[in-house]
Amino acid sequence: MKSTAIKSVVRLVQFLWTLALALSAMWNLRLQEEQVWQVAKIQAEAFINKDLAMRSWACSHGGVYVKPTPQTPPNPYLDVPDRDVVTTGGMALTLMNPTYVTHEVQSRFAQKFNVHGHVTSLILVNPANAPDNWERAGLERFAAGDLSDYVGVYQRDGQPFLRLMKPIMMERDCLGCHARTGIPKSGVRDGIDASVPLGPLQQSAKAIQWQLALSHLAFWVAGIAGLAWFGQRAQCQQLERMQSEVERQLLYQQATHDPLTGLFNRRYMDEAYQRELQRARRTGSPLSVGFLDIDHFKRFNDAHGHEAGDEVLRRLGEILRSFLRKSDIPCRYGGEELFVIMPDTKAEDVLPRMEALSQIIRSTRIVDKWGRELPPVTVSIGVAYWQQGEVDSDELLSFADQALYRAKTEGRDRIVVS
Repeated sequence: MKSTAIKSVVRLVQFLWTLALALSAMWNLRLQEEQVWQVAKIQAEAFINKDLAMRSWACSHGGVYVKPTPQTPPNPYLDVPDRDVVTTGGMALTLMNPTYVTHEVQSRFAQKFNVHGHVTSLILVNPANAPDNWERAGLERFAAGDLSDYVGVYQRDGQPFLRLMKPIMMERDCLGCHARTGIPKSGVRDGIDASVPLGPLQQSAKAIQWQLALSHLAFWVAGIAGLAWFGQRAQCQQLERMQSEVERQLLYQQATHDPLTGLFNRRYMDEAYQRELQRARRTGSPLSVGFLDIDHFKRFNDAHGHEAGDEVLRRLGEILRSFLRKSDIPCRYGGEELFVIMPDTKAEDVLPRMEALSQIIRSTRIVDKWGRELPPVTVSIGVAYWQQGEVDSDELLSFADQALYRAKTEGRDRIVVS
């Protein structure tokens, strides 16, 4: 994997890590908000259940007699016998019906605990218990048959409150006081609601939300830093592998190639020649080999210098690498003598290929390091080929060497095929 690819992968994983933690943080923060709502709803329901239990107790006793006070005067809307009585000891008492008791307790509870309750109805006995707009909407929903909890949030004295309303059904014990409303038994008689402050719960939730946010931030920083370290480490390891590969290739190049011509060296030639000859014998495919010798190279060096001779060898190496097939193996045999191994090359294909190569060499323009044009060079080529026979490796090389000798003795700048 390249360094740029490693960086891309690390950035992608960092993005996914950021996205995952962001979604986790949003989800947990949202859960905390919902938790505030649920806890407030549970509290409101508990207060309502408390009021309903007390109301049921008072209803089961037909109300409660208490001393009249400015806070609890006789109920003018309670039209029942013996509403006001005097004990044998001369104590005046007035009857508080269940609704009256509930209102009194709710008022005391609001003063002490800031939890506000109310009992109201669409069909009123006491106009003071008239519903507000929110309560009216809840009562109308109850009357339509939807008896599920009616919940909302509102502002009271600048503070948010959760408000929960439940229906109160008409029971047999209630008919004594509320028969005139015309509401049948088991019908929706009233609605009772409770309002609990959200502020304390929200403050607690905010503390938890801050802890969640800070913990997610810490995890994010740790993850980003860890991924950055991992990416840096991976890049260093990749660089080390690349350097090792470059060194390996350099060592391979030095071990198998001639530094002047860039062709394979004699050591590699010996291994490749034996390998290709064995392959040809195993598969029955043809194999051709050829020696190339630069004509009058010693005379050329004497006339133009060894540096010019080296330039000729370099140019010939370039020509062989570009002209020959990828499967061919060009080598420097020694001095000015080159050797080419040509797998899967038949006898009839060798001559035209070598003639084309000879023509390219003959027409190549060569200049020395000072830019002076050197005289053109020619090569003598001796080729031998193998196809289905008992000739060993030394004999095949000998045939090619003899062909090269003939090319030289017959005037050079020519090709002889053994």
